[in-house]
Amino acid sequence: MAFLQIIESWTEALVRICIGAGLFWIGSVESGGYGVFLEAVGTIFIAAGIGQIWAVEAAALRRLKRREP
Repeated sequence: MAFLQIIESWTEALVRICIGAGLFWIGSVESGGYGVFLEAVGTIFIAAGIGQIWAVEAAALRRLKRREP
């Protein structure tokens, strides 16, 4: 991955995590049926962001290992 692609993917993942944290927080404040839904959606966003960061780092590590003699 090129440097700009890595930065873009990291930024996108961090935005996902922030959106997820916000949704989770709103859900915990609201509580009840709709609040539980927002907590679940927030958790999914957070997990997706963490997964994306993991995938980007794994791809970058594979690229570095391929370059080494």
